[in-house]
Amino acid sequence: MVEALVREQLQRAVRDPGAQLALLALHASMGADPSPSSFCFCPQVLLEPVLTGLARERGAQVHFDAELTELRQDAHGVAAIVNGRALTADYVIAADGAASPIRETLGITSWTLPPTHH
Repeated sequence: MVEALVREQLQRAVRDPGAQLALLALHASMGADPSPSSFCFCPQVLLEPVLTGLARERGAQVHFDAELTELRQDAHGVAAIVNGRALTADYVIAADGAASPIRETLGITSWTLPPTHH
């Protein structure tokens, strides 16, 4: 029963920020922390080079100061225009922050959690 409720909440959470918060509340009510990780303060200036290096080691192309002006997806992958250049890929990761215009374009919602303690 609980599994079915969590699965239903997960499906709704993909589309609805209110459902995302409800899922976090349900998860917490079952005695679970919203994240499997503990808090670790790591400024972006230190974390970004590590993540960038790992991504490049695994074959990713990482672009900084890039403007995505077009994005299309079909059954074969993704076509994008970045800085006026046409690119194709299996997928795209947009790591352009909380106010992401890409996320808005794709209709991906987000929510805000209460501040953590430092």
